Amino acid sequence: MTTAASKRIPAWLPANGQDYFNYMARYTASNYQLQGVLEFPGRLREDLLARALRLSCNAEPVLGCRFVEDEQHPYWQRMEDLDDRDWCPVVMAGELGQAQMLLDEYLREPMDPERDPQVKAKLFRLQEGAGDETAGWRDRLVVKVNHFSCDGAAVKEYLALIASIYSKLEEDPGYTPEPNLRGKRSVEQLFMELGILLPGTAFDPEQAALAPAWCFPWKGGEPAGPRMAIRRVEPASLVRLKEAGRSLGATVNDMLLAAYFASLYDLVQPVEGAPMDITVTVDLRRFLSGGRAEALCNLSGSVCARMDRRLEEPFPETVARAAAVMRACKEGRPGVHTAASMELLAELGFEEELNILRGMRAQSMETSLCSPMLSNLGVLPEEALVFGDRAASRAYIVTPAMFAPGLMLGASTYRGELTLTVSYYESTTELQDIERLLEGVVERLG
Repeated sequence: MTTAASKRIPAWLPANGQDYFNYMARYTASNYQLQGVLEFPGRLREDLLARALRLSCNAEPVLGCRFVEDEQHPYWQRMEDLDDRDWCPVVMAGELGQAQMLLDEYLREPMDPERDPQVKAKLFRLQEGAGDETAGWRDRLVVKVNHFSCDGAAVKEYLALIASIYSKLEEDPGYTPEPNLRGKRSVEQLFMELGILLPGTAFDPEQAALAPAWCFPWKGGEPAGPRMAIRRVEPASLVRLKEAGRSLGATVNDMLLAAYFASLYDLVQPVEGAPMDITVTVDLRRFLSGGRAEALCNLSGSVCARMDRRLEEPFPETVARAAAVMRACKEGRPGVHTAASMELLAELGFEEELNILRGMRAQSMETSLCSPMLSNLGVLPEEALVFGDRAASRAYIVTPAMFAPGLMLGASTYRGELTLTVSYYESTTELQDIERLLEGVVERLG
C-alpha cells in the first residue's frame, strides 16, 4: 500500500512533554491504552476496515510510529512493516455470550510498545440467525490506541477519522488521505493561543503542593490480571438526570462527580469534615480556536476537586456542593498548570523525569495515598461514527487500567446512553469493591 503520500512521511517525528509523560505511564501508572468499542447492526466490510486503519497511519503519521527512548530527545520512529500487518482480524462467535467473552479477552490484551504501532483493532462478528447477507449479523469493532500518542479526546477524533476513510473508500477504492504533516502535536499550540511564552509562567506551585488525602481500597503488591467493569445509565435516566441537574445549577459532569464522591465515601469511610480529593481530567482543546488540536495528540490537564464527607447528607446537596467546587476549579485556565508541569518535567531529561515519576509511585504505594481520577470524555458524535451506510448503534471508550492504589472512573456518552468504565488489576483490587463503587454511582445517577 505504498503511495506517493506515504513516501513523503518522514522517518521520525519529534515527541513532546505530554508524549513523554504518558509514555512513562507504562512504568509508573497504567496500562497506557484507551479503547473504543463500536457496535453495529449487520456486517461491516472487513477489507475496507483494514485499509482504513492502515491509511489512518498516513493521515496522522504519529499513529504509524513507535516511541523511542532517548535521554536527550525521545522521538517517534516510523515503522517499516505497516503494509505487512493484519490490520483488522475478524473473530467469529456462535452466540452472544461467546462474543462478549472474546471481546473482554481482547480488551484485557496489552499492546506491545516495542512492536505495535499506536493503533490496533479487531472485529468481533456474531451471527444471530439465518437471513440475507446482512440480516442476522452483528459486528463489534474494538480499536486500541496508545495513550503515548493520543488522549481521550483524540481517540474520539480518531474513531471519526477511520469512519470517514472507510466511507470514502466505499465510494472510491483508490482513495488516499493527505498526510497531516504540518499540524502541531505539542502544547505549543495551546501556549501560543493563550499568550504563554514560557511553561514556567503557567506553573502554579500552590496547585503542585496539593497532596492526595485518600485512595481506593487496595491489597498491595504489583499489578497483574487486568479487568474491565462496565455500567450504563440508559437514555431515559440521563434525560431525568439532566433535568434534575438544571434545577440544582449542575451539569451531568457535576452530578457524576458528586455520585463518585458519595460512593467513595461509602467505601473508604473517611473522617467527617476532612476534605477528600478527586482528580478531574480537562480537555485543553477548549482553549483553542474551534476546539480542536492541529493533529491527533495528547492535550490534557487536570484539576483537583476537594470536598469533605458529610454524614446523612441528601444527594441533591452533595450535587450542589460538587457543582460549586467545579465552578471554582474552572476559574481562570483549568488544567493549563498541569500541561506546563509536563513540559517542565521534560526539560529535566528522560531518565530524571522517569526517576521522579517512579519515586511518586513508590510514595503512593508506601503511604496508600493516591487521588482517585474521573475522566469524562463527553459525547461521541453520532454523525461522526457512520461507516458507509452503517451507523454505530452503541459506542463507548474504555479508559486505562491504573496501577493501584490509583483508580480511574471513565465516562462517555453516545445516543443518550452514558457508559461508565473502570479498568483495574485483579491482583491488587477486589472485584467486589469495584462493583460496590459502580453500583453506588449508578444508583445515585439512575
